[in-house]
Amino acid sequence: MGRRLNECENTFIDIQKDAKASGKYKIVVVPTILIFNGSEEVGRFQANIMMQMEATKKEVQGKIDEIIMEAF
Repeated sequence: MGRRLNECENTFIDIQKDAKASGKYKIVVVPTILIFNGSEEVGRFQANIMMQMEATKKEVQGKIDEIIMEAF
């Protein structure tokens, strides 16, 4: 999945370098994609047992678009 998504800010966290982040965001598998609306987590996509992300960029962008549309 490419890293570019529309209408959002991206932040990448390396939990090996920032161990507190895994606890703070309850990350139990990598990769994990979290979607926040303000400070509230509103979406989560996690890797499968093979540590592969099954969510597509289209699915993640769809959740972002849904949040934007709900704001209207």
